[in-house]
Amino acid sequence: MSALNVEPIAVAVARQLAARIPIPLLDAKVVTVARAMQIIGIAMCVSQRRPLERCQCFIDLSQTETQNAIKRVLEDMLIDMMTRTTPEGPDRAGSTTKALDQ
Repeated sequence: MSALNVEPIAVAVARQLAARIPIPLLDAKVVTVARAMQIIGIAMCVSQRRPLERCQCFIDLSQTETQNAIKRVLEDMLIDMMTRTTPEGPDRAGSTTKALDQ
């Protein structure tokens, strides 16, 4: 760093790239810990007789789970649609959906 506390561009870019590299085992553990903390937060809201619609842990968890459920439904619909409209059949449609995921 310079005297002005400005990070060199190469270091900043490397830091951003490193932050975006997925680490599956660690990421899964972080998600598990985050969910556990949200559930503890919901339990605290319930123990304090706070309405769930005012419990931020419940709001965050329900939004995330709703988004995940909608994503799964849309992915299933897309696979079904491609299977029905692709003359080559399910194998060809499956390879197309894999390309979309990447």
